[in-house]
Amino acid sequence: MLDHRLLRVLRGAVATLILIAILYQLILAIDSGVNLLNFFSFFTIQSNIIAFFVLISLALSFAPKSKTDHAKISYFRGAATLYMTITGLVYFFLLRDVDVQISNQWVNIVLHYLAPAFLLADWILNPPDKEKAVITFRKALAWLAYPLLYLVYSLFRGAITGWYPYPFINPSLNDGYIGVAITSLIITFSATGLVWVLVRSANTK
Repeated sequence: MLDHRLLRVLRGAVATLILIAILYQLILAIDSGVNLLNFFSFFTIQSNIIAFFVLISLALSFAPKSKTDHAKISYFRGAATLYMTITGLVYFFLLRDVDVQISNQWVNIVLHYLAPAFLLADWILNPPDKEKAVITFRKALAWLAYPLLYLVYSLFRGAITGWYPYPFINPSLNDGYIGVAITSLIITFSATGLVWVLVRSANTK
């Protein structure tokens, strides 16, 4: 486990990198006339925004937290770690050879590789204090609500606008809604396994 002060610095640095990367990509999107609602409809952007707020909250937490506060931030930290891990893995296995409208290489590295790897490593190496925050698998399953709602939102909006953030949830590019359903189920089962791994790693330290 890293020194607490060094850990705050690292979390703050990664949070800053995430913010700069998102803002830079946003500027590029505005300059190229990209629909801003489309921009913020990418899971990558949303998950990195969540990660930013979690990391900056941890980085700026100088005073000791109460047991309740520690439990809350640990729970949200676990959720952010799950979402960022999903972001990294889905990008690596399904999207790295696909144009996802992030043309700048360093932005791509920060949002799809560096930030997800840091969140996951931070969780494994510096898990929540079990005496202050016990996260059960059953309770952690609620983390899956956001990705599932995101899928519903993307499919519903895509059916109306004809625009989908990723090809694997675009029925016209993935063998119709059956192909989308199969891919979504595989990702959901994989995400459920990730939840178990995150909870297990936190409770065995």
